Amino acid sequence: MKFPQLPLTVAHAACEPATSLLSRLAARNGAISMQRFCGDIAFPIDPLFRGEKVAIEQLAQLAGCDLGALERVSIRHLGKGHF
Repeated sequence: MKFPQLPLTVAHAACEPATSLLSRLAARNGAISMQRFCGDIAFPIDPLFRGEKVAIEQLAQLAGCDLGALERVSIRHLGKGHF
């Protein structure tokens, strides 16, 4: 699923992992929790916390940030229990 960039975004900090960026996006968009925000926009929160590449890509789309920079500092699932 492709996500459009949100009208209200935050800048991705150099050492900020995906989960932190998502939390700040939720707050910027007025959500009372990250879980509620993800439910409201149908964003797959569990795959992001598991470090799945597709979820990190989708978050980069939402935030309008550089995917490579976000991947470098985020927990990523590399397969067979390797993160």
